[in-house]
Amino acid sequence: MKTCPYCKSTTFDDMDICYGCLHPLEQTLEALPSVSLEDARIARFSVVLLGAFSYEMRLKKREGALLTVGSASANNIVIPSAAVAQHQLDIFYSQERIWIEEKGLSCETDIDGIPLLGTRSIKPGAQLQVGDAVITLVSD
Repeated sequence: MKTCPYCKSTTFDDMDICYGCLHPLEQTLEALPSVSLEDARIARFSVVLLGAFSYEMRLKKREGALLTVGSASANNIVIPSAAVAQHQLDIFYSQERIWIEEKGLSCETDIDGIPLLGTRSIKPGAQLQVGDAVITLVSD
C-alpha cells in the first residue's frame, strides 16, 4: 500500500494517482540547486498546502519566466483540490516585476484577502490564497 503525501490516504501499490485528492503519487519535488539569497535574479515563493505540507519554488527574474498553478499535474505548483481549476493562475516576470494572472474561474484567488481580478503585480510578503494552498512571495 502507498500513502499520499498530501492527504495521507492509502492506495494500492499499482495506483499512479491518489483518488482522495488526485495527486500524482509518483511525482516528487526535485531538489533545487543551491542559490545565494543575495542573488537578485531569483524570486522565491513559499508554498503551503493544506496547512501542513510546505516547500519553496523559485522563479528566475528574466522576461517571460513563468510558474503555473492549478490542480493538473502539469503545473509547477499543484494544488490537489477539485475546487481549483486545472490551470488556475500564472505567476510570471515581466517589466522587472512579479505578476499574477488568474486563468481559471472555478476557484477564487485572493491576494492578501482581496479577490484577484485579471492581472496584478505583487511585492514581497504578498500572500495568495488558492483553494487550500497559501503561496507567499518571500523575496523578489
